[in-house]
Amino acid sequence: MKSHVAEALKSSTKIPFHRMLAYASTDMAGNLLYTTVTTFILYYYTDVFGLSVAAAGTILLAARILDAFDAPVWGFIIDHTHTRWGQSRPYFLWIAVPFAIFFILMCWSPSLSSTGKFWWAMLTYLLFG
Repeated sequence: MKSHVAEALKSSTKIPFHRMLAYASTDMAGNLLYTTVTTFILYYYTDVFGLSVAAAGTILLAARILDAFDAPVWGFIIDHTHTRWGQSRPYFLWIAVPFAIFFILMCWSPSLSSTGKFWWAMLTYLLFG
């Protein structure tokens, strides 16, 4: 069984510059938002939202543990996606709206008990990332 990478490396088809730029720009936008969130989320959760440092750290740890399992699953799903739009493009389009919604919800500070705030932050951060 040949891998997709080996086949792509052997291919002599040149990818047009505008296509490379389009994929790079979507990746850049997502990474810009993700980097901004990961830079300020601990400050936001502790100083603005009112969570303890231990609770905020637990949320970030839970997200990284979940990432260890869901990243390979998403990789498998994308590798086995074959549409007329390509492998990744449908996910770039379909995930954008939920991604934006969970970003807004993650930054919203509802008046809840400390336990409610913990679960709100946990749920919105996990669904965002």
